[in-house]
Amino acid sequence: MLGHEARAHSASCSDVDLARLALAAGLTLPDGENPYVGQRYALAAVSTTLALAPDQALHPQQNRWQSHGPAWWLGQGTLKGAFHRDAFAQREFRQGAHPFETLKRRDTPTTFIDHDRVPRFLQYTGGTTGVAKGAVLTHGNMVANLQQLSEWIAHDLKDGEEILICPLPLYHVYALTSSLVFMKIGANNVLITNPRDMPAFIHDMKKYRFSAIIGVNTLYRALLETPEFAQVDTTHLKVSSAGGMAVQRVVADRWRQATGVPIIEGYGLTETAPVVISNPLNIAEWTGMIGLPIPSTLATVLDDNDRELPLGEVGEICVKGPQVMPRYWNRPDETAKVFTPDGWFRTGDMGYVDERGFFKITDRKKDMIVVSGFKVFPNQVEDAVALHSGVLEVAAVGVPEERSGELVKIVVVRKDPALTELALLAHCRQHLTDYKVPKLVEFRDEPLPKTNLGKILRRELRTTPTTSTPSTASNAAATPAAATT
Repeated sequence: MLGHEARAHSASCSDVDLARLALAAGLTLPDGENPYVGQRYALAAVSTTLALAPDQALHPQQNRWQSHGPAWWLGQGTLKGAFHRDAFAQREFRQGAHPFETLKRRDTPTTFIDHDRVPRFLQYTGGTTGVAKGAVLTHGNMVANLQQLSEWIAHDLKDGEEILICPLPLYHVYALTSSLVFMKIGANNVLITNPRDMPAFIHDMKKYRFSAIIGVNTLYRALLETPEFAQVDTTHLKVSSAGGMAVQRVVADRWRQATGVPIIEGYGLTETAPVVISNPLNIAEWTGMIGLPIPSTLATVLDDNDRELPLGEVGEICVKGPQVMPRYWNRPDETAKVFTPDGWFRTGDMGYVDERGFFKITDRKKDMIVVSGFKVFPNQVEDAVALHSGVLEVAAVGVPEERSGELVKIVVVRKDPALTELALLAHCRQHLTDYKVPKLVEFRDEPLPKTNLGKILRRELRTTPTTSTPSTASNAAATPAAATT
């Protein structure tokens, strides 16, 4: 199923790096082992693996290791480098766990399993809007999404000829499934172990005539902001896939100009293994939409009473399909919250569907800002602010305010040190309705807080005390008015 053996990035890794890579399958690798080989053996195993990001692993307060423990472990000692040391000392491998060498032996016993019931991964959510939960992904979920995506790319990519640049951590479900899909077609998977080291990242990109790359908005923007990226050969590039967070128009336009290839935005969740909606690979331009449901997937938009909404009306995007998890691990209360009585999975993302059947995400339901009863979606504000040439990074959050309930606040990292609050607010008024124009502006010198995937953590910005005061230039009563967006 996995095709030719994929090759990993040849850069040397520390013990911690190796452990992080191996956690793509909830495992640890001995020094020198190819992380993709570990991933391959993990999928061949019949037992459950625990997939965690390094900052999630074995912290005493989260107690995840004690709750389940992996069925397979690899290496001697490498694991300790990535885990909270005190927690590691207090935990034991559960009965029945096996070392890597046992897993690799040809005489390892084979067990036949219920494809759709036995968990393959306990894949933890990112926890960007709340407490992380373990999504139970079965063999059936994983194989289904692998087959769905294989059909989606079949007409545009060729078996045995593609080279994928994967600059995302393998413990994240987006990188995990993307890597498996490209393994399935015999691609050369090039893993970039530290994409934050931009000079080394670009140095490695220059070694390959790559035909595909996956990433998030912040990563694409970081590449474009690095002058040396202009020296990278992108003449063989066919697919630039983006997920994990909304792609900003300014990034999409600059990427198309720099590479000649549009960013293909897709949509998925940890709970759906992950892809449920995607743009076709043969689009000529970035669409600004997340696309169409992939094969064997149903998608709709529901209101708060689980009633289907008409075209163009914003509600919660809900999905059904063979890739959707059956439950959260040991959390029946949370499982009940995310499924409707007739089986729709509530994604927690607000959006709408247009007359062509394309879906658009407006924002996370929990991130929505309500100003005097009117809904403001942070993605829309951020997209408008990012159009200003003096802005490097931006995040929009809601802050409590007695009169209107909430105010829109933006936290900005400047590209142009001379950029002022007045100039930025004037720019916002050209693109946003009055009640969506930020009333608070905070400039920061350091990068905004992000997850390991590169997604901006609005939650942390929301809880950080602000020293800003409402802008006198935009402190009018928050009422709707005609606007561009």
